[in-house]
Amino acid sequence: MNFFYYLKETDKAKKSLEASRLIIENINQFAKGAPIHGVFRDLIFTIDGCILSLDEKTHTTNEKLKDLGHKVNLMLIKGGLTISDMKFS
Repeated sequence: MNFFYYLKETDKAKKSLEASRLIIENINQFAKGAPIHGVFRDLIFTIDGCILSLDEKTHTTNEKLKDLGHKVNLMLIKGGLTISDMKFS
């Protein structure tokens, strides 16, 4: 997403964020009550912040996109441990 932003392809960045948000929402529906539910909710809020920042063309957009990437990377690292012990209904 950040590369679209650097290429001034704001519409593509926004569509990519919206598609990612939808995937996370769908996954989060199955994680209700599980420890990871709050993490997904926070990730959705971060994605929403990025989308709003793209819409408003704020000077903090780049930092918000970097923060999102950092959160996703941490989720990938920690997620394997969390999901391996979790059962989905």
